[in-house]
Amino acid sequence: MLEASLVRQETSALTFTCLNDAVITKTALARMIDLRVEIGDRWLADIRSDGVILSTPTGSTAYNLSAGGPILTPGTEGIVVTPLCPHTLSMRPIVVDASLRLTVTLLKDSEEVFFTADGQTGMRIRVGDQLRVRRSPHRLTLVTLPNHDFFALLREKLGWGVGSNTGTPRIRETPDSR
Repeated sequence: MLEASLVRQETSALTFTCLNDAVITKTALARMIDLRVEIGDRWLADIRSDGVILSTPTGSTAYNLSAGGPILTPGTEGIVVTPLCPHTLSMRPIVVDASLRLTVTLLKDSEEVFFTADGQTGMRIRVGDQLRVRRSPHRLTLVTLPNHDFFALLREKLGWGVGSNTGTPRIRETPDSR
């Protein structure tokens, strides 16, 4: 889980615990937004985009996946940083160690920019506001059935390896292949 704190003028305005993700995004009518991303005490990049998703391994198969981010296996100790529709094609998602704190700062004034925790709760942010995200001290234990197979679920939900249980692809006859 993530702990996401919105910091305004060096004072924490709100803190949320997130199971899936913390997101900074523009409204539908706003232009691209300019964000600075720092990992630990190091500058990663300034991103011009529609926003950024900071995702847990659990959340990696939600909004992050839809935005082109990677899938993390359960138990991975990482946080995914996924830019939303970045202005440059070289800006790609990155997975960072969960022990590091991530800071995202809104650099320039834009019409409306929002921070949202797990797609449920959030608030409008202003220039200079920082979203500080780190691994939450709270842990969530999920109950799984003994025969649960994460990779089988991925194959089923994403249509990977269409074929029999042996993993052999099925060849389907089409009108052109007869």
